[in-house]
Amino acid sequence: MLTVYRDVLREIDGPVFGFDETIDLVVHGEELFILSQVAFAAIFRDNQSLAARAPQWVADIRSCVTITDEGVSRLVVRALRDTRLLGRLEAIVHRGHLTSVTPQALRSAMIGYGLPADDLVDASGALVLDDADIPVMLQFLNEDLFVGGLSNTPFRADRKHSR
Repeated sequence: MLTVYRDVLREIDGPVFGFDETIDLVVHGEELFILSQVAFAAIFRDNQSLAARAPQWVADIRSCVTITDEGVSRLVVRALRDTRLLGRLEAIVHRGHLTSVTPQALRSAMIGYGLPADDLVDASGALVLDDADIPVMLQFLNEDLFVGGLSNTPFRADRKHSR
């Protein structure tokens, strides 16, 4: 509901524009303003320039968290085939939260979430990403996995909003 506060009730005859967290895009004439990452990815998911960023996003993540060469190759290939994985890569890079994560903290968090750290991290401390592990590892790296504080039940968040 939109209203203009005045002393009397009047019909609004001019343009009205309101900001809302649920508005994803605005079309104005021939211009398109995209206000959410989800809408952008949905509109441009087949755009080659967006997909071309996958190797750089993987490299950015690798600069914070060591990943085997084979894992890097698999991750790029999978992200190019799956826009959800590509979106998670982008989200991880843009949040920048991995820059201060130590290998010990990474391993400890994996164990806390019930992930098989011994299988996912090699002797040198590098992530070993097999095809089957990539979706859950990107959820882990994006902090989409959590344990319920009351039930101690593991969950996966499909959408996050910071406070």
